[in-house]
Amino acid sequence: MPVYNLLAAIPMVIALIGVVVLDRTSDGDSVLLTLAARALPEWLVGFVLVAAAATAMVPAAVLTLAMSTLVANNVVRARGERTRLRVNHATAVVVTALSLLFGILRPDLLANLLLLTFSGLTQLAPAIGLALPARRFVGAPAITTGLVLGIATVVATTAADVTIDHVDNGVLGLAVNLVAVAAVEATTRLLRRDPARQPAADAAPTGTAR
Repeated sequence: MPVYNLLAAIPMVIALIGVVVLDRTSDGDSVLLTLAARALPEWLVGFVLVAAAATAMVPAAVLTLAMSTLVANNVVRARGERTRLRVNHATAVVVTALSLLFGILRPDLLANLLLLTFSGLTQLAPAIGLALPARRFVGAPAITTGLVLGIATVVATTAADVTIDHVDNGVLGLAVNLVAVAAVEATTRLLRRDPARQPAADAAPTGTAR
């Protein structure tokens, strides 16, 4: 997986080249194809188009399989292997048809939903990071509050199309998440009664009956 993540540098470099070469009015979703059309011959641009389409099919296939399996196993809970297979195939067909419909009517909707999903998953970073140590430093109320506020920030800023100095909405939500975790945990520790301060009489045994 770390080696696979190194490939993310390629689209970053292409995006930076697009910022320098193309006009600001250019469509951001077609940067690769526009640069390819300018730099490559027409016959080679065809290969680029086919490769781009194949690349887009890979995450689409993974998401379709995940949704169809989820529906067949957890939503419908079909009994029997044959029935589960039919539900799985039917769900895949319906999801693919809806994706095609939304792709025609709202071309940017699926991409926005995918970006919103990644921004929302970013809010799990504090919970996962704080769960790694053997000793628990932060309680569940603080983690839950930070997660809810972080996701709410992502949804609100995305729906209102609010950006702060071109910072990703997931980063803004993560900042709110961390502040909420720290504030709630500090408040919880202040309100929590310290057992060491209890009177010694409460801890002493009351005696044994004879």
